[in-house]
Amino acid sequence: MRCAVYSRVVSLMFASLLSPGVLVGAVQGPVLQLAVVGDAAGSIGTSSPGISCATVCSAPVLQGEAVTLLATPAPGNAFESWAGDCAGLQPTCTLRMDAGKLAVASFKRIGDPYTVIHRFLPNDGDGLMPGSGALLEYDGFLYGMTPKGGRGGRGTIFRELPDGTQHTVLHDFLGAPVDGSLPYGSLTEHGGTLYGMTLAGGNGGCTYAEQGSSAPPSAGCGTVFAIGPDGSGFAILYSFSGGASDGMWPRGSLVASGGALFGMTQ
Repeated sequence: MRCAVYSRVVSLMFASLLSPGVLVGAVQGPVLQLAVVGDAAGSIGTSSPGISCATVCSAPVLQGEAVTLLATPAPGNAFESWAGDCAGLQPTCTLRMDAGKLAVASFKRIGDPYTVIHRFLPNDGDGLMPGSGALLEYDGFLYGMTPKGGRGGRGTIFRELPDGTQHTVLHDFLGAPVDGSLPYGSLTEHGGTLYGMTLAGGNGGCTYAEQGSSAPPSAGCGTVFAIGPDGSGFAILYSFSGGASDGMWPRGSLVASGGALFGMTQ
């Protein structure tokens, strides 16, 4: 079973994606890396250096060159979406090679009603392992959270348009004691502000260990936070302290009612 942003989301392991591929030419410059993924066959063609990639490929190109990519499905298949430095549902993408770039094209079988609109690439500063809650639609964007990944390694808050473009990480969680960790559930909009909870983090004296995970325990008892739809104004509203007088490790999503927020702890 595959999880998805909007329809399905596949979390790619960056290291395997960039396994040894095809190196074309000997000109030194920014490296363009191409990869084809998904349930169906296809290829990525380039205007320069003029290659056709059906698996994982790389090629150095001239500094500052504009390279146009075209994703071409094999017979019986259809282009699905881009990931990496390309985004969206159109089969063409132009990259300005002012630095190394990565373009990932996915294909699907004709008749498949689902479309992957974003593939998480954690080593690119993106989130990892979405799926603990639903997406929130607000003001034309889709908002969500990932419990892993991000530049702090403690999860992210992100938004994007329904076609997968303008994917933006709004906040990278940093963990205890100054920030939350392991965001869980869905975001809640109230009065133009987004609210959510994290399982761990904050300044409480708890330690959260994920069952069945080899990851080190996360410090803190969890938090309630607020953030603006554009990523501004992030604030920790409350840090749980656990014990007999308070909850810890909140789960689920907040509910706004009568000017207050309601939630539960584990």
